Amino acid sequence: ADRPGGYEIVFPYVTRWFKVINKDAGADCKVAFSVSGMTGSNNYFTVPKADVDANGAVGDSGVLELKVSSIWVSGSTNVDVVAGLTSIASPRTTTESGTNWSGSSGVG
Repeated sequence: ADRPGGYEIVFPYVTRWFKVINKDAGADCKVAFSVSGMTGSNNYFTVPKADVDANGAVGDSGVLELKVSSIWVSGSTNVDVVAGLTSIASPRTTTESGTNWSGSSGVG
């Protein structure tokens, strides 16, 4: 069951890249960089559902070369997230106001 806002995936280190693979044939997967981007401002992108008619082809975001410490996913019930990590610990991106991009234009 999906929660309002979806689920946060927290990486132990800042990513160098990540990829979202949607294996759910019944639902698209929304991906955002903040809960606000997912729920309030609609600043998210969609990874399409798997296509059962195309020999089980999965929805795939492709490799996204982005430096993030977490992402939010919603909609799909069968998602894999693969990431290459840097050596920068994720807590180093957090300030008193939250993550250093929280509230940024286009994020949420």
